[in-house]
Amino acid sequence: DELHDGWDLPSPVVVRVDVADADIDAYGHVNNAVYVTWLDLAAWHHSSRLGLPVESCLALDRGMAVVRTEIDYVKPALRGDAVEVATWIVGGDGRL
Repeated sequence: DELHDGWDLPSPVVVRVDVADADIDAYGHVNNAVYVTWLDLAAWHHSSRLGLPVESCLALDRGMAVVRTEIDYVKPALRGDAVEVATWIVGGDGRL
């Protein structure tokens, strides 16, 4: 993982995911539901990078919550591609 420029918000935490055969749907590209799974993977990576791996969150009975998800499908991801998935921490409304 690396920090990248060129994303919509500053200081993203980026995870590279290699497209596997199981990610491909009947149309020959990555199924939309797979992207949400990748976002979950990226979120936990981000949390771990901040010093809160899943084990710590469970022990504390605390963790991060997804308030909004936005996926921009620039082009289809295909078998053998590498996809970059990014997460950010932004301000919230204080309800969580």
